[in-house]
Amino acid sequence: MIAKFWIVGLAACLIPCVTVGPAIGGANKDVAPVVIVANVEPLTLAAGGSAVVSLPIEVAEGFHVQANPAGNPFLVPLEVTVESNDVVVATNVAYPPGKPFLMVDDENPTYSGKLRIALTLTAATNAAPNRLVVRGNIRYQACTSNHCLFPANQPFELDVTIKNRRGAR
Repeated sequence: MIAKFWIVGLAACLIPCVTVGPAIGGANKDVAPVVIVANVEPLTLAAGGSAVVSLPIEVAEGFHVQANPAGNPFLVPLEVTVESNDVVVATNVAYPPGKPFLMVDDENPTYSGKLRIALTLTAATNAAPNRLVVRGNIRYQACTSNHCLFPANQPFELDVTIKNRRGAR
């Protein structure tokens, strides 16, 4: 069992170090492997309130990324984070289940094609009415069936409007 994790770990460390040539497993090297496919609708939160934002993501054809959680501690899962601020915080990130992808002698959950990440945002109870931009990041490592690219980051922004709490004046 230890040897199995050692082999998978070694592969995970060495694969990103391979130079990606002109043809990376049939995937188009000029295509961004992971993109936010649409602007997320502006979000309105009441002070102290929460709402779920559906973050649409598309993994380009020919690529896959590791699901969250990844099937092995040596793999880089897709991870959504939101910058901390005093007004709005991410209180939960819900990832969909991944689809099995055979790697070495193990199946690991991955994402490919279109998916949505559910991101719960909560406004501070003392938040004043305001409009702001909440910044976040998607970290991932895109792979084809033959090669993995270096881990990458895709920033995103969400427009948020804070309203008074119901009943507050």
